[in-house]
Amino acid sequence: MGNLDTSLKRYYRSIRKDLPCSYKMKKTIMQQIQESVGLFLEQNPNADFDEVKLHFGEPQTIALSYIEDQDAPELLRKMRIKRKVIVIVVGTMALIVAIWLTVAVWGIIDANQTTDGHINDTIIVVK
Repeated sequence: MGNLDTSLKRYYRSIRKDLPCSYKMKKTIMQQIQESVGLFLEQNPNADFDEVKLHFGEPQTIALSYIEDQDAPELLRKMRIKRKVIVIVVGTMALIVAIWLTVAVWGIIDANQTTDGHINDTIIVVK
């Protein structure tokens, strides 16, 4: 049973990954799928993972069937929001890296100008 549980966890994770919807909706859909699989396993106690997969289909197929049930304009709106969030996060990270590089280069230039390109060490001999 342990191998079946591990395979089912991977199966569920793959389905969840392919669902382009909110966390709340994914949670609801995944609960429905897990209940359906649980019912199938109760009715077929000797079933293995291959039989589950054969009965329910590939993760992408399952995700696609839920996508088809959604309202197209609503799905497109969610995808645009997701794209905007990704652009904002990437832009913010790029800005942070640019600021960090500017500060680092400025520090190097300032250190170089302060020492005239030479490093002066003072050696103190203690007897």
